[in-house]
Amino acid sequence: FGTLQQRFPRTEPEVTAEGLVYRTTAAGRRLSVYIEPGICADVATGMPHPYRVRYDLNGVMRTGCGGDPKSLLTGKEWRVESIGGQPVIAGSKVTIQFLEGDRVAGNASCNRFMGGYRLTGEGLSFGRMAGSMMACEEPLNEQEARFLKLLQETVRFEIDPSGRLLLKPNHRQGVVARR
Repeated sequence: FGTLQQRFPRTEPEVTAEGLVYRTTAAGRRLSVYIEPGICADVATGMPHPYRVRYDLNGVMRTGCGGDPKSLLTGKEWRVESIGGQPVIAGSKVTIQFLEGDRVAGNASCNRFMGGYRLTGEGLSFGRMAGSMMACEEPLNEQEARFLKLLQETVRFEIDPSGRLLLKPNHRQGVVARR
């Protein structure tokens, strides 16, 4: 909380089987910082981060999370497996891809969609989506409507132990996707 501030010289990391270790000293204090790849959920907000971080300052160990949560979302396309607890209709393709500039795009079942998203320290939300207007047959039309509605209701995301993306609305099942 800003009560202790100490400057340490930056050192080159030591690469270990678990990750990176930075070790440094200054003014009689020893600091070691350990950074390990792996999903870490912030204890206050639940926001996932790509690294587990711990530091040892003169024998006192503290733990936390590190890295940009956005890096967990961006990159390759996510293929949706379930929408609101129901599996995606066999043979249909529902996808979502998080792009540069806080943009999102994908396939909602029969129509392409695009829009924006907002990632804060507390959660994830989506703006209004625009899309193509191809006619869909039932039940694909209903699946697409459920998917787009759940995107609008999303308040946060998680990455489960198997690497699946969970888009979570309040108090109900959301969207589950896998790369």
